[in-house]
Amino acid sequence: MRILEKIHPKKRLFFALDLYHQGNSYSKIGRYDEALQCYDLSLKHNPRDANVWTSRGIVLAGSEHFKAAVQSFDQALRIDPMHIKALKNKGKVLLRMGDFQRALICCREALDLDPNSVSLWVMNGLAHYGLQNFRESIRCYDRALKRDQQSLSAMINKGIALNKAGNYQEAHTCFDLARRIDPDLPVIYTNKAISFYYQGNYLQALRCIERTLALDPENERAKSLRSIIESRRAE
Repeated sequence: MRILEKIHPKKRLFFALDLYHQGNSYSKIGRYDEALQCYDLSLKHNPRDANVWTSRGIVLAGSEHFKAAVQSFDQALRIDPMHIKALKNKGKVLLRMGDFQRALICCREALDLDPNSVSLWVMNGLAHYGLQNFRESIRCYDRALKRDQQSLSAMINKGIALNKAGNYQEAHTCFDLARRIDPDLPVIYTNKAISFYYQGNYLQALRCIERTLALDPENERAKSLRSIIESRRAE
């Protein structure tokens, strides 16, 4: 701190901003340790910069230090309660932590600021899905698709939620629409296989799984599902 006291206040802000941009450069290439060092030094010069706290949280999340990331986002939000990037990324981390109730609160607060955000409506749907509110989850994905009819994330996750709700034909429709946009996305065929499996159509389910494995031969989830489907088909 003695070194910092010798620096003119205006220069501190300049140094803080320069270190922030250096941290962003390191973050973009995945050098998270160096990025974190830059952000921490930046905050020593200017601890009231919500953008730095937010970027710091994103880097911590990228390193899977989720609790520390949430703390960093919270600090950003203490400085600027309407910092949507901090809210959005805090919600993402809480989803990864399985804290769906808190993630839902973040999504709602962020949507108050940006009600037309497709990604936020998808996140809101994921939070409801995690809480097993499948119908509400589907409604969130519909809100996302109303804003972007080509949103693969909304389309696929809506199909997954429809599977859970038992609406298998509607789920197929979602996956088929997603396939028209990107026919080489393995997750489409894996989840379509699950629809067929729930319907007892094991042959079609296996065909979908084989399509997944043709695109992604090391897909462990598809391999496990293939074993389950084959055993049921043999009964």
